[in-house]
Amino acid sequence: MLQNRFSIYTVGLLLFFAGLACSLVPEGTVTDDQRLVRPERPALLLLTPQQGSRYALGTPVIFHAIAQDAVGINRLEVHIDQPETPLVLTHVIDPPATEVEVLLPWMPPNSQLYLISVLAFREAGSPSDPSDDIPSNEILLSIDVLPSSQVAPPPPFTPEVVPSSTITVDNALPSISAVITSTDSVLVRQGPGIQYQAVQTLNNGDILSVVGRSEDGIWLVIELPNGFGWIIREAVVLNGAIEDLAVVAAPPLTENE
Repeated sequence: MLQNRFSIYTVGLLLFFAGLACSLVPEGTVTDDQRLVRPERPALLLLTPQQGSRYALGTPVIFHAIAQDAVGINRLEVHIDQPETPLVLTHVIDPPATEVEVLLPWMPPNSQLYLISVLAFREAGSPSDPSDDIPSNEILLSIDVLPSSQVAPPPPFTPEVVPSSTITVDNALPSISAVITSTDSVLVRQGPGIQYQAVQTLNNGDILSVVGRSEDGIWLVIELPNGFGWIIREAVVLNGAIEDLAVVAAPPLTENE
């Protein structure tokens, strides 16, 4: 009986000190447990390359990633385990954005199997000390780079044109000029979202005519030679107020999207 009482007393003390330790954590502090809660982390999707992809030596590898976060993505990192010195490719988003689409090129130096890790981050501490930033889900993959004689290069990207009939724009509202400021190529899509097919690419310094926007302001409608397309807002600087643009309804998705 005495032994049972002693065990109960010991358990009670342990619970008391555990509660006391929890109460000492300052309010608003992000704990390690909270960092592992999925809604509290950025979401990352890697479109290319895919696991097990094969590339000919001399062909650039394009890391095409989409990241989303309710607070904002401030950077994307690609870690490449290459001979002698591991490589880290970093794309900085300043100011942070809730949705980013990144095209990050890399030229493999040798023929070999490469192990790769991709992460997106939400800024949580000081900009000068990124160690406290909250990471997304980690994407791990490997790609095989072979001599050009052993593998054919990937087919070239063939742009398509979005038919203008799929988008209705209120011509009574003015258009706004814009310039691409992203250091990476920007994809033009058939609609406001990554689920729509990419139809064209734009580059840093390209001048655009913006004629509309999505309701949430994340995507913009731009004029193309034979129609219209959509690009993500964070890739450009507008020469005017986004509120002056017409809100354009998203076109329906096709069966291939």
